[in-house]
Amino acid sequence: MQSGLDRIDFGILTALQNNARLANKELAARVGLAPSSCLMRVRRLMRDRVLRGFRAEVEPKALGIGLQALVFVRLTRHSRRAVAAFRRYVLRLAETVALYHVGGQHDFLVHVATRDADQLRDLAMDAFTVRPEVAQIETHLIFEHAVCPVLPILVVDAGDARASRDRALASQGSVKRSGRRGPPRAPQARVTRPPLGRAASGVPRQPPVSREAWPGTSWAAPWGQGSPPNAPRAAGPRPASAPRPPRRPGGTPGRASGAAGSRRGPSC
Repeated sequence: MQSGLDRIDFGILTALQNNARLANKELAARVGLAPSSCLMRVRRLMRDRVLRGFRAEVEPKALGIGLQALVFVRLTRHSRRAVAAFRRYVLRLAETVALYHVGGQHDFLVHVATRDADQLRDLAMDAFTVRPEVAQIETHLIFEHAVCPVLPILVVDAGDARASRDRALASQGSVKRSGRRGPPRAPQARVTRPPLGRAASGVPRQPPVSREAWPGTSWAAPWGQGSPPNAPRAAGPRPASAPRPPRRPGGTPGRASGAAGSRRGPSC
């Protein structure tokens, strides 16, 4: 089950169940909020009926209570009218501490508090057995009574829900290591290139070169010297590059002298 409460709301509820008299400043420090933000959250919890009220726990002996008991009641009829009438009647009794509508052999469980055993007997005879809708009662004495002040938190937190969703998606391979969440992307179209020696789609293929198209030219000319386009090259070492011009005495490469020399005159 999920609710609109988060981790901070659960911390506020736990702290107030342990001590409802906590000051707002101390409560804000416990849950890690500013006092103004904590006060707004407490008011919202009260408005949404999550916090239903604040009560004080009183020592029973100070009120003259010396004996407590559980009264199991079985009704003669189980109509809505009979159940509602008995419920209203029991809640008006001064000795009633709590009322439980249960299933099984009995219909109601009433927690009562009395002064002693004589008052408990009078309560059973005068308050329960005289009712027309009551068929049978059983009384069990309470020797010790303890109440846990904090209710268990059984709702799923938003952070836990998100973590559970991420684990479910990760098991399906939908969450990448980068942390991106969401459905898997659609596979993209893969572009395939034509192999070497073939033309791409829509591009006209170049016609093969024949010997008649290039008369007097050798097919096996080394490294494309005098060979037609797309002609196979002959195996062999690649020809060396042209010789570099001679260097000047100063270390700077210059031009050859003579007719092919530089137009500038000799250096001074």
